[in-house]
Amino acid sequence: KHRDGEERSPWFALPIPPLKQLRGALDEQFKIVSAADAQLLVADTLVRGLNSQRFAEVVQSPGAEHMMSRVAALTGVPVFDIQDLARDTEERPARLLLAADLERGIGGLRYAYIAGYLTAEEAWDLLEPLAEKAFATYRSRDEYWREIVIATAFRTDSLEAVQRQRDALAELRTSRWPAASAEWPTDGART
Repeated sequence: KHRDGEERSPWFALPIPPLKQLRGALDEQFKIVSAADAQLLVADTLVRGLNSQRFAEVVQSPGAEHMMSRVAALTGVPVFDIQDLARDTEERPARLLLAADLERGIGGLRYAYIAGYLTAEEAWDLLEPLAEKAFATYRSRDEYWREIVIATAFRTDSLEAVQRQRDALAELRTSRWPAASAEWPTDGART
């Protein structure tokens, strides 16, 4: 309730589909039909998520150079930065598309909670290691979202999708939503 109903909420309400439809989508998109499946999603995300697996496969293929050039063109990010996502260093393993994997994992957990597969406490417990990984890997919200845009370009191969992603991020940055202005923890972030 926004001020106990005295004022209309400043945030629009998101439609929630019927439970049967939500559970069907969770199964189709995330292979989640139980709390154990949600736990597996987190474990897989922390090792190497679905987006990173696909990116790693393409990076090793004959079409890697074309794909990286295309992603660079769609995003305006230098191709060398895209190539760096696939490189291990002495300090860290290749990031691949970790940001997109984390975003996907968080979304899957959120919907697993809404679908009734997880309690609120279970959902928070599963979200914690994903958040820790994000904060330990990315120095800022902008660095994280930059890699989300790269992943959007890779996943969709669409300028329109990249533009929509950027528009949504710009809207988020100017919104009054509390999470939009929360500080990004920098303790332990890698360089």
